[in-house]
Amino acid sequence: MISFYRQVVFLSFVIFSVSCGQEQDISESSETIKESGAVTKPITSNPSIEILTINTNKGTLGPLFFGMKEEQLKTLGLNYKKEIKNSSVGSGGETFFHIDLSQHIRVTARIDINNSGFNYLESQSHLVRDLKGLGSGSSLSSIKSAYPKGNFMYCDDVSGKTATYMTSQGVSFTFKTTDVEEHCKLCDDSCLPPDFIQSTHIIAHSTSNFVH
Repeated sequence: MISFYRQVVFLSFVIFSVSCGQEQDISESSETIKESGAVTKPITSNPSIEILTINTNKGTLGPLFFGMKEEQLKTLGLNYKKEIKNSSVGSGGETFFHIDLSQHIRVTARIDINNSGFNYLESQSHLVRDLKGLGSGSSLSSIKSAYPKGNFMYCDDVSGKTATYMTSQGVSFTFKTTDVEEHCKLCDDSCLPPDFIQSTHIIAHSTSNFVH
C-alpha cells in the first residue's frame, strides 16, 4: 500500500513539472511591449517571431513595397485576400489586399483607382514598427516625442469617425475614437487627447516615387 502511494505521488509530481514547463514555454514565446524613452519596442523571446520594419525612406515593409502590383505579389507565394471597395463619392474605387506576411503579421495594402501599385500599407500587429520603433500599442506621448511636428486629427469622413496622428514622414498612427471623443471636438485643430492612449494601427503612405 505504501509503495503504491509513493508511485501516485511521484507521477503527480512529474505531471505537475511537465505542465509548468509548458506554461513557461508559452509565456516566453508571447510578445510584449516595453517603452524606453520616446520609443516603444516590441520584445519577444521566441527567435522564430520576426519583427518587420516599415522603411519609409525606401518604401518597403518586408517583401512588400510601394508601387507593387498584384502580379508581383503573386510571385511571393503569400496568402492574401482581395477586397474591392467602390467609392461612395464619384466613380471608381479602391482595391485592398489583406496579406499574411507570417503567422503573426497581417498587412493591408491598397491600390488606388489608377492601378499604380501599392500606395498604402497598414497593420495592427505589434510586430510591425517604423524606423523609430513605434507601431500598434505605442502611446501617444512616445509618438509625439518621436514626431513633434505631427498633428492629431479627429474627423468624420465617408468612412466614419477617425482619430489619427499624422506625421510628415510618410507614417501615421490611428487610435480608438472612444479614447478621444470625450476630449476633442470633431475637426478641432486644438484637440488634446490624453498622452497615455495607445495606437491601434500603423499606416505608411507613399509620399514619393520609389524605385525597386
